[in-house]
Amino acid sequence: AFAPQPAAASLRKMNGSGSGQLMRLSAIPTPEESAKALSDYMAKAHETKLKAIQDVESKKETEIKALKSEIAALKQAPPTSTAIVSSTAATGGDETIESLQAKLVSYQQFIAKYIVEAQQEKMAAVQAAENSMAKKYGLVLSAAPPAATATDAPAITTKETKIYQERNQNVKAAEA
Repeated sequence: AFAPQPAAASLRKMNGSGSGQLMRLSAIPTPEESAKALSDYMAKAHETKLKAIQDVESKKETEIKALKSEIAALKQAPPTSTAIVSSTAATGGDETIESLQAKLVSYQQFIAKYIVEAQQEKMAAVQAAENSMAKKYGLVLSAAPPAATATDAPAITTKETKIYQERNQNVKAAEA
């Protein structure tokens, strides 16, 4: 016997002999499946974003270290035309130490701001997911019938129970 699944639709395709052949349409995902898929997608996208940020940060960190060492070397060495030529050749332009330091500071500020904003976005997404799940399960729990307590249970009397109660009465009577 065939029991159709709730999310799947089925059709009978009639052939020339009149007997039907069962065909199944693709199922529409349930809200829980959709929420899980969205959550998985958001988590994967966030992980990819974090990995890309780490890659950029590591590349820029090495560049920053190279620039800082170059700045330190330029400060220690007397100014010569060859030092300036090698510095401008390494950076690819006619940039001064002050402009490089300004770029370094602006980059550090940009990365700090970006990291904070990414964490805030992540926190907002987590809170939205938590609120969604709380609302979902709140509706499910509010629709559920209240749980039965021990006082709500009907008294079950069996032959053994009656014998036990009679014995207890006899014991109490003997004590008195």
